[in-house]
Amino acid sequence: NLERTLSNIRQLLNPQGLLIIVEGTQPVRWFDLTFGMTDGWWKFTDKQLRANYPLISRNKWQEILLNTDFTVEKIQESSLQQEVIIAQANHKYRDRHHYLILAGKQEIGTELGNHLAQGDRNYTLVTAGAGYRQESANQYQINILDGNNYDELFNNLSQHSIQPTHIIYLRALNDSSSSLELKIDNNTNAALHFVQALIRHNFNETNLYLVTRGAVSLEGKISSVGLIQFPLHGLYKTINLEHPELNCSCIDLDPRANLEHQLENLITEIQIESLGEQVAWRNNNRKVARLSRYQSEKKLLALPENQAYHLGIKRKGTPKNLKLTSLQRRLPQVDEVEIKVKATGLNFIDVLDTLDLLPFSKDWLGVECTGEIIAVGEAVTNFVIGDEVIALAMGSFDQYVTVNKQMVVIKPDHLNWLEAVTIPANFLTASYALEECRKARDPGRRRAKEQTRILIHAAAGGTGMAAVQIAQRAGMEIFATASPSKWEFLHSLGIKHVMNSRNLDFAAEIMQLTDGAGVDLVFNSLSGEFRDRSLEILKDDGHFLEIGKRDIKSETEVAAIKPNISYSVIDLLTTAQQQPELIKTLLAKLINRFSTGDLTALPYKTFAIEDAISAFQYMREAKHIGKVIVTHDNTIREDNKSPIQIHNDKTY
Repeated sequence: NLERTLSNIRQLLNPQGLLIIVEGTQPVRWFDLTFGMTDGWWKFTDKQLRANYPLISRNKWQEILLNTDFTVEKIQESSLQQEVIIAQANHKYRDRHHYLILAGKQEIGTELGNHLAQGDRNYTLVTAGAGYRQESANQYQINILDGNNYDELFNNLSQHSIQPTHIIYLRALNDSSSSLELKIDNNTNAALHFVQALIRHNFNETNLYLVTRGAVSLEGKISSVGLIQFPLHGLYKTINLEHPELNCSCIDLDPRANLEHQLENLITEIQIESLGEQVAWRNNNRKVARLSRYQSEKKLLALPENQAYHLGIKRKGTPKNLKLTSLQRRLPQVDEVEIKVKATGLNFIDVLDTLDLLPFSKDWLGVECTGEIIAVGEAVTNFVIGDEVIALAMGSFDQYVTVNKQMVVIKPDHLNWLEAVTIPANFLTASYALEECRKARDPGRRRAKEQTRILIHAAAGGTGMAAVQIAQRAGMEIFATASPSKWEFLHSLGIKHVMNSRNLDFAAEIMQLTDGAGVDLVFNSLSGEFRDRSLEILKDDGHFLEIGKRDIKSETEVAAIKPNISYSVIDLLTTAQQQPELIKTLLAKLINRFSTGDLTALPYKTFAIEDAISAFQYMREAKHIGKVIVTHDNTIREDNKSPIQIHNDKTY
């Protein structure tokens, strides 16, 4: 905008300072070929001055310079089809400005007016009062909530040929109302009446400044005073959308600065005429609201081009070393099926593996998935290509996985891919522990008249939450641990006793709640002192169910601490390898319970396979409630999936 640019330049010049411009004044084809390919060449917004071309004529330059308080001294042609324009700043520049200041306190408005006008009387001060009254030549009092008072004010100014060029609304900085609600209403309504009056009186060539103090939250918090003033920032945006001719800006002053510095910052904004901007001053730094392209700090994994992918890790120790490489798919054996994976459940064993904290080694990631069967072995009769299934499958972070048919069940129609993948590892582990492992010795059954008490550690995690559902269905009294941020969620599930999983206080709390009796069952995923304290509060004939993967105690070690308890270490993968029929039966029972509504899917958070690093780090930091799921997009064309081609006759 040339006029605005020249006005800004004019403010930088001393009286009678010189402006020298070297500028093209007619269309030049080599200019267009050189600069016309850039966005900046066409970014002019003053369409009334230059409708469709960035350069203006010599006559238009003379006209616009006069309008911005310059006197054209000389225009001389130069080489390369350009002209040199020399203009001098008029020393009467400030006389054309008139400042209309609406202030809550007279002292602030007077000081601001004197600074802006530099001792001249070319400002009008308006303060709040009971009604309209002119108190002096340049000072008025009005009822800020009465639109008619504004009309009287503007009519009076017009009769005296006063046309404000800068309107500064300071009224929001002060409010004497008693209640917070009334203060907010007064501030908002007063500003609304004022702006509507400006529109009625056609203030089309003015610069409007709405001024607040501490109303913008730059540090994640806002005071009650800032809250009172914040609606003006919403009004500012509406004004710019509906009445851009008011050139409205919103200036938020630093609440921690003294009045002198606040006025200095405000005067700076008014003098530079930063029109249409939302500005906040903090620690003498100017901050402006800007919309810019988001640059993700995430490290996204690259998919192999036109190939099926495998998720692996270059070097264990950190999830940042995860990578996607090409997958060598495996043909189904006679009793196997191949699944195109839709969603994979992330489990703590996967996170421990990437951190190199497992007591054993393995070269695959992922233990469960949902997906579509794309190939079946010769002896498979209960599945066909196209079936939507749930599976317990090693290496299920790969795009394709081949697995024994006994580890696979049909997905219920009422569950989507994401809901269904919350079932296999978490609910199998919980049901196997709480229902199968307790059959040999179940203190709850021997004391049939007593309610079984169970301690569930990490109850907001996937397996912990599955255990909560199964324990609730069995009528157990639940004592749960979780980080404090997750307590409200666990209470919403109907759990009365929720304790901190970050310290050892849970043990004393449980003994107090049970009058020193302790619990019948411990569903444990913690290690070290947390496990030891959990053993201490377990009844002498209780059952300790260990689902952890690190620092696992042997039966001999546990017996030395609690000789009469039952101790079961639950390792779902080992059980699946040794007793596949049992896993098949448990899966079928679980699916039936989900189909009848007895059990429900867990809450979940999803990540794309390219963002797998974030998923692993998210679980590592224990931020999740329920399940963390990695989704697989169909990025590989059906006619070029991999070197292995699948045909309708189920052969390769």
